[in-house]
Amino acid sequence: MKKIRLTIMALLLAGILAACGTVNVEQGIDAAEVFKNAEEASKELNSFAMSGSIEQTMEAPDGEKMILDTQLEGKVIVDPMAGMQKMKMDIMGKTEEMITYFNDEGFYMKEPQTSKWIKLPEKMMAQFGGMDKKQSNPANQLEELKNYVDDFSLEEKDGEYLLHLTASGDKFKQLIKETIAEMGTGAEMPEEILSKMNVQNLSYDFVVDKESYFPKEMKMVMEMLLTAEGKTGNIAVEMSMDYSDYNEIKEINIPEEALNAAEMPLSGLPN
Repeated sequence: MKKIRLTIMALLLAGILAACGTVNVEQGIDAAEVFKNAEEASKELNSFAMSGSIEQTMEAPDGEKMILDTQLEGKVIVDPMAGMQKMKMDIMGKTEEMITYFNDEGFYMKEPQTSKWIKLPEKMMAQFGGMDKKQSNPANQLEELKNYVDDFSLEEKDGEYLLHLTASGDKFKQLIKETIAEMGTGAEMPEEILSKMNVQNLSYDFVVDKESYFPKEMKMVMEMLLTAEGKTGNIAVEMSMDYSDYNEIKEINIPEEALNAAEMPLSGLPN
């Protein structure tokens, strides 16, 4: 689910929205079983809609703040692969809107400054704010965390399962590293930058429908320190995503002008 003058987003990250819970003794189900059932249910998922927000705040050592607020909405069809995403970005009072589409043939983006459509090959989708196949199913986010399933708390409320994880301590170092490295761009972040980041808080919350086991909400917040040239700044990200319209979306029509756009060459772009 990539993004947003994505180079900025990759550095700003994601992770914690607290919601404590307890294992549902009456039902006799635990977080591991919810994960397993959600994984099975995802095999029946072929389309969904999503909406969400990402609020990012970066405070420099001198106290100066930069705030980036992003509102997004979109829809995805898994097979045949197709999707649409609209992002409205507010960077310190300056607003930009980006519209993207993708399918098996490529990725199409309406460039904010020129309002012209450009086309990129599918392999470039993640680096330019789209959703690749790994991100095209919200259950994949649970899949990536299943190695930590025993650390999740579980609560049942109003026909939903609420899963919460606070990632702290040495056992979560790899998870934290992967979250930082992959957030937003789908590409690895240089080790030199990673070594300068000190995560203070990282947590995840998922809401899973009790009947279908489809994920309904995902929330993630990260607070971290970034040290450069002996000075330390603070970065905070709060991200929230809602999912709906499961298996109700039958087609996504890409605008004709996007389909006819010239393809951007790969020369000079990162692999």
